[in-house]
Amino acid sequence: MIRWFFAVIILSILLFGSIFGFNTFKNQKIAEFMANMPEPELPVEVLEVSSQTWQPAIQSIGYIEPYEGVNVTTSVAGMVKEIHFESGDKVKKGQLLVSLDSSVERANLNAAEARLSAAKNTWSRNQKVYERKLISSEAVEEVESAYKVAVAEVASLQATIERLEVKAPFSGQMGIRQVQLGQYLQPGNVIANLESNDEMRVRFIIPQKYLPEIRLNMLIELRTDVYPEQAFSGTLNAIEPSVDKESGIIQLQAKLPNPEQKLRSGMYATITIWQTTQANSIVVPQQAINFTLYGEMVYVVTKKQEADNKTVLRVNQKEVTVGERRGDDAVILTGLQTGDLLVTSGQVRLDNGAKVKIVTNDFVKKNQPIPVE
Repeated sequence: MIRWFFAVIILSILLFGSIFGFNTFKNQKIAEFMANMPEPELPVEVLEVSSQTWQPAIQSIGYIEPYEGVNVTTSVAGMVKEIHFESGDKVKKGQLLVSLDSSVERANLNAAEARLSAAKNTWSRNQKVYERKLISSEAVEEVESAYKVAVAEVASLQATIERLEVKAPFSGQMGIRQVQLGQYLQPGNVIANLESNDEMRVRFIIPQKYLPEIRLNMLIELRTDVYPEQAFSGTLNAIEPSVDKESGIIQLQAKLPNPEQKLRSGMYATITIWQTTQANSIVVPQQAINFTLYGEMVYVVTKKQEADNKTVLRVNQKEVTVGERRGDDAVILTGLQTGDLLVTSGQVRLDNGAKVKIVTNDFVKKNQPIPVE
């Protein structure tokens, strides 16, 4: 029994020892094979860094509004008797748009004008009588007062009738009509929208740090996705005097001619304020910049002399300071210099000091169509 027990132990030791020895031998051979393998060369695209001119710009998003625009309403209550425009009509300042029923007021005006005529005649006769000293001055003043009251009554009724006629406050284009004949309107009811859109305004905001670079009458460029290929030009005509204390932004306003009536109120647009061109700026593709926990980095290719006197290409990771970004490009303030070979594609697999080879294939192709199933 004891012999059988020791035999089992010895066989177990031999079995596990052989397995351990085999694994050790295998790992050693794998390590030797890996050590003798040549270091892989990772393919990358590069761009030689050069200085160029760069025009800084302040960009923002704003909304377009008409130079003059209002919801046409009535200030008095009344029934719509006549409508003198159609939806979309071009109208002139002072043009009659809607007439409310004024029959009662006109009848009262006729009566008031009759009373005014009688009061005027009475005042004229009393003046002549007074000149002959036949009546007192108090009697003349009483008649004169009655005449002035009649004048005021006529003027009041004329003003009331005028308010029952809704006229265009400025020249422009009418929107869609919101009233019908016979409809009873209350003060403030909207008749239609009226806009003057030969010239438009755009409001937008910028951070307060750009205030020293902003001045009135600066040129602005406006683009909208409605006309993506067309740039509209305007001038800065107003700067809000105060900065919003909660957000640190300031509101600006620019005006733009709109002779073709392409711009409409309510549109959102991208506004660009161009600044003085800067020479000798280093501009690189944004895809070359890597974002890490320690800052923004790029890879630069350098030639290295190896121990076997062979020259190989390796990458060095450099920290850079990025300035303005616009579109696919970014300005590098520090960290790069002209002549550096900057990695623009293939940097995902790179580590500092990795061996690389330069290729010309486009890893990232721009403006590719979206695949459709």
